[in-house]
Amino acid sequence: MAQAIKCQYGRVINAALKNNRTLRAQKVADKIAGHMTASKLHEVWRCLKGWYRVADDRPPKLCFTSRRKQTTYMIDLYIKVKSPGTPIPINIEPIEVNNEVPGDRKIRTAVKRLHNGRAGGISGI
Repeated sequence: MAQAIKCQYGRVINAALKNNRTLRAQKVADKIAGHMTASKLHEVWRCLKGWYRVADDRPPKLCFTSRRKQTTYMIDLYIKVKSPGTPIPINIEPIEVNNEVPGDRKIRTAVKRLHNGRAGGISGI
């Protein structure tokens, strides 16, 4: 019994909302027509833009099949493939790199060399 009453009220509410939207759209259409005859394009745009949702730069969400295809494609990209031939020869001697943590004195010297608190180069860090 309660479910039937709930469905009935739902239908009444949805019908009222649809009627309300129709009336609002008609009022805005009448305003736009009045502004168009008076050549008030800024007012036309002001009336119209209330009906648009915020536009995002994001593409719409993918459907399930498109998402599955995209996922399969991405998984296939990262599958390990056997090398087609011999490795590329390295023609330089390896250089030893100092992996020790620099001391306080070295850090202070490096900071003093910075120009305006930034290092040279593209990153500007």
